[in-house]
Amino acid sequence: MEEPTIIDYVFSQFGGAAAIISACFAFLAGIMSKRILQKEVKSLEKKLNEDRSKYEMKMKQYTICVNPVTSILGKLLYKTARAEDLANYEADRMEAIALLGFFSSKYAVESYMRIIETINGSIEKENSLYFISKNNFNKTARHAIEFISIARKDIGITDDENTILYEFESNAAP
Repeated sequence: MEEPTIIDYVFSQFGGAAAIISACFAFLAGIMSKRILQKEVKSLEKKLNEDRSKYEMKMKQYTICVNPVTSILGKLLYKTARAEDLANYEADRMEAIALLGFFSSKYAVESYMRIIETINGSIEKENSLYFISKNNFNKTARHAIEFISIARKDIGITDDENTILYEFESNAAP
């Protein structure tokens, strides 16, 4: 004959009441685990939304900083920049520098300043239009890639600042 187990003992002593009590405990445990799980899911959703919001804000801020550079470089490279374009660029880049100072690392600010220094130090004038030589454009583009790599690390897209590589072709632009 088999030895009685603890379950057999409980049922023999308490009968159907033990079955009802254990079923109630199982039901309550199920409800409690669902509530705990829902609370955990809600907490994770909140954290995800905060992270998404922070990511979107940083993307917007860096985009605001890149826009003046990309806008003027295109015009300078194709010799279509006018004095008005340079004035707009100056105003926009000052705002970008201030914005960078508020939210980014000193490395991002220093990298951005190298872009600005390269652009400002290489603008030439022909008639009423301003331009930049291809060599100076390539130098500026390298600084821009460095800045974008730092921004990508700051935003959290990558862990490595040196992730973007670009080779400049000698016949790629005018």
